[in-house]
Amino acid sequence: MSSSNPLEPIYRAYVVSSDCFRVVQRTVSRQQAALVQRTQFHGASEEAAKTAIMDASKQAADLAILALFATFERFVIEHLQAAHRLLRNGHPIGYASRLAKKFRRRSRVLEV
Repeated sequence: MSSSNPLEPIYRAYVVSSDCFRVVQRTVSRQQAALVQRTQFHGASEEAAKTAIMDASKQAADLAILALFATFERFVIEHLQAAHRLLRNGHPIGYASRLAKKFRRRSRVLEV
């Protein structure tokens, strides 16, 4: 990963989307019809719109958590793959060499 913190863009996107959901929630609550034209909220009841917004917000939060986890896992795997030569010579030797072999094999599978 080229970024010093690969999780930051995902977290920023989550914060922005959360703010967007709050703005839409306020717009629907204040019944500002002009702002919801050409959206799925136009003509919908306030309760239906709030339910849709809450469901979408929960789904976005769940997806953000998944993206954060997957990105962190990928970062750790790449770091260990890059360090497999150091692990092979590390201590305890038996453990380090088996771990290095595992990541070397896995990196070959990922490259194919």
